[in-house]
Amino acid sequence: MRPLVGGSLAVCFSLGMTACMLENGPNSNDEDVSSSSLALSSAPKRIAAVSSSAAPNASAAAGTSLKYYGGRVLSSVHVTAVFWGGSVNGTVTAGMPPFLRALTDSPQLDWLTEYNTMNVTPVDGGASSNQILARGALKGATAITPASNKTSLTAADVQSEISRQINLGVLPTNDDNSLYVVYLPKGTTATIDGYASCVDFCGIHSTFSLNGRSAYYAVIPDFSAGSGCDNGCGGGTMLQNISTVTSHEVIEATTDAEVGLASTINRPLAWYDPANGEIGDICSKQQAAVGSYTIQNEWSNTFGRCMATNERVAALTTSGTLFVKEGGLGSSWANEIGGVKAYAVTPQRIGALGIDGVLRVKEGGLSASWVVEIGSVAAFDLSGSRIAALGQDGVLRVKEGGLSALWFNEISGVKSFALAGSRIAVLLNDGTLRVKDGQLGASWVVEAGSVQSFALANDRIAVLTGGSLLVKEGSLSGTWANEIGSVQAFALAGDRIGALTTDGTLRVKEGPLSAIWVNELGSVQSFALAGDRLGALTTDGTLRVKEGGLGSSWIPEIGGVASFDLSTTRVAARLTSGALSIKEGGLSTAWVSDLAGVSSVSLGTPARTH
Repeated sequence: MRPLVGGSLAVCFSLGMTACMLENGPNSNDEDVSSSSLALSSAPKRIAAVSSSAAPNASAAAGTSLKYYGGRVLSSVHVTAVFWGGSVNGTVTAGMPPFLRALTDSPQLDWLTEYNTMNVTPVDGGASSNQILARGALKGATAITPASNKTSLTAADVQSEISRQINLGVLPTNDDNSLYVVYLPKGTTATIDGYASCVDFCGIHSTFSLNGRSAYYAVIPDFSAGSGCDNGCGGGTMLQNISTVTSHEVIEATTDAEVGLASTINRPLAWYDPANGEIGDICSKQQAAVGSYTIQNEWSNTFGRCMATNERVAALTTSGTLFVKEGGLGSSWANEIGGVKAYAVTPQRIGALGIDGVLRVKEGGLSASWVVEIGSVAAFDLSGSRIAALGQDGVLRVKEGGLSALWFNEISGVKSFALAGSRIAVLLNDGTLRVKDGQLGASWVVEAGSVQSFALANDRIAVLTGGSLLVKEGSLSGTWANEIGSVQAFALAGDRIGALTTDGTLRVKEGPLSAIWVNELGSVQSFALAGDRLGALTTDGTLRVKEGGLGSSWIPEIGGVASFDLSTTRVAARLTSGALSIKEGGLSTAWVSDLAGVSSVSLGTPARTH
């Protein structure tokens, strides 16, 4: 959505046939409602067509740059799928929860860190929201029973029902990262800010005030035959089209949360381009296959193009040479640097710790120059615009911003550490876990003692102490939940928790911390979680992967595996021979034999197994 001159609003996007522009005056009822919609090709008279071509609108992106206007982003988007009544299409109720689980814990969220607002000066020179973007989570999928049986909904109807369901405890409590995505049944329509579902939009995200806090939501109408959204909201299957529209709205809400409160091109807008709109509007109609799902490309300021992901594969050879490739699996490897003992890759940066203890980092393309950051380093990590280095002296140092930014001495006596979004955690030599949230100068909070290992993911913290796995979510002052005992390894990803017990059994739960554990597989030596995927390496050297619900079937992928890595789009296996094999897309796709003499491989996913 893009505000026009005179305080009016406009929307520009079409998944199906043509991009268009909708004009609409200020809200007559002064509701704090809002924002960005996907416009249909068959627009009402007030729509002025921008293009009649079905091809992606490449010209709209020429010279584009999203600017920061000072508003909020969703640091770690917590999506709840809300099914309006009991008759939402079964394809949607079955398909959207795993899709949203994969989307919120996917590589698409990783490169969005370029839209962090921490220490970014807004266009008006005022205060920044000082936030860091990270992967999110599916917080629930719930069919609600609305108080009214109305089939023509207004923004007020949707907002009041979301509020009512939160008060009833049916929907999760609203917090600063909550996004309620409402899916409508056949025969139910919505008009939001004067935009009619399946006439003006395929999807829309909006804002309203709830108990003094902004509440964020999206509305996705029914796409079945005869709805009007079956023609003009995408050229794929119904599920592919709905997943594309959903990803558009989720990513726009993440990077421009309070657009509904803006009447001009100014705060509380966050990332916005006056000429083209929000991050998704710029890339109208550009669909992409990511893993087993279809999503929409989004605009990257850093890379100057529309893209779904900027996935990289990194491999360290037995000789200590780091190779990296980006793009498709057929891309060429770049010989990055030799004498490496540890490395990390993100969509924007590559870090290499040499055997000499010197940390080097590069930013941008694979051919960018290395920058010597700091010496006498024992371990390091990269996360968005942050770099952390644990010195051989036990001092953790962190910097934020450009590669030339100054190091900040955080704390001494550190055994291990982790970065996740705006959080930093350290395990001290005395077994104490401390965590801080926010800017580098924020205060440390003592979280637990006698800790063996720990993990961070979105708003969750997990610790292993005395063989028992404890997890908390929400604020740093939240309460620990004793999850399971006899644990030797564990992992966090989105709304899932995995635990490998000492008898070799892999157990996984999804949803709230009180959810029931599911016994997944026995004789497991290591495992990984990524979105709606589980990967497990069994003691016979076979890598097995499953996708979808916890009850889905395991697929034996490849044997003779020494180690592996997993993302929502790719699987990588280092064989006992030292050869590297990778596949991308669905689990049934063919393996691609790649580099030889490999000692480790990374798909760039956050390290969350401990």
